[in-house]
Amino acid sequence: MFEDIYEVITAPGVDYFIGWVNQITADKNNANSKELRKYLVKHYADSNISESIESINSNKAVLEIENSIFANL
Repeated sequence: MFEDIYEVITAPGVDYFIGWVNQITADKNNANSKELRKYLVKHYADSNISESIESINSNKAVLEIENSIFANL
């Protein structure tokens, strides 16, 4: 349990990103996404990874706004 809490604190957004990846791929909850998650959590402190994940998550959130021009795509 401590490990799960630690991962959420040290690598925010990773679970949201992995959930999105699983949603758009046919191989949901497979070993590859688990390995990707493990890698991202371990290397999240790298600014390129953290900034990229946060950028993807924020852009995804904008596209999901109900009144967005992209909502019906």
